[in-house]
Amino acid sequence: DNANLKYGSTGITVVNISGVNKILIGIGSNAKYYNNARTNTWYHVGIVVSNAYLKYFVNGKMTDSLANNSFTHSSDGDLNAHLGSHRNNSFFFKGTIDDVKISDCAWSNLEMALQYNLYRYDAGVLNIVTPVDQFCPGSDSVRVKINNFGSQKLDSIRIGWSVNNKLQASYKSKLNLKNDSQVILNIGN
Repeated sequence: DNANLKYGSTGITVVNISGVNKILIGIGSNAKYYNNARTNTWYHVGIVVSNAYLKYFVNGKMTDSLANNSFTHSSDGDLNAHLGSHRNNSFFFKGTIDDVKISDCAWSNLEMALQYNLYRYDAGVLNIVTPVDQFCPGSDSVRVKINNFGSQKLDSIRIGWSVNNKLQASYKSKLNLKNDSQVILNIGN
């Protein structure tokens, strides 16, 4: 919540109202509730802000959106981002927060769904091996490191990916990846 930022007052809060768990997602005075939150359940929650809109996502699906008419910020906001508490160090989150991502561009609905799907399964992309810097679609090879986090061997894999909001051909392959092991794959260019 920073007075110098156009979208300074942005947040995701878990609340219990009259015995009902809810996820409050908002920017300024524009807040929406996800009303079906269950205790001891993992949720992938996101906010996408652009000059034109604000979109709310829960588990990879857009749950609501608002036109960007005049998102507000407070005059006494904090210069730092806060994870797990309100800006004034209150309303502490009781639970686990994992894999926080902040981007400098507005992600598409497809990219939000892909982010959610990365964490639903036992394997995940640890990092992009190449390209290291800029990417030229069609000429640069894309190599990624995959890790099997699960307890079972993986015998096949499918990777959906996009570049600049343009969906690329899915990578599909048979493999023999034991649990807690890694492999580098060339998924396309």
